[in-house]
Amino acid sequence: MVGEVSDVNDDKTDNCFYEQLGRFPEIIEDEEVLYYLCTEYPDAG
Repeated sequence: MVGEVSDVNDDKTDNCFYEQLGRFPEIIEDEEVLYYLCTEYPDAG
């Protein structure tokens, strides 16, 4: 048998970040593609 014992997690004090982050990332429109999805690669010509 294997188990783990840990203290109770408190999200208000345990999760500290340098900058305040939102729930979802900001979407920037009209940016150049950094990584293509497998179906989005441009034609080789």
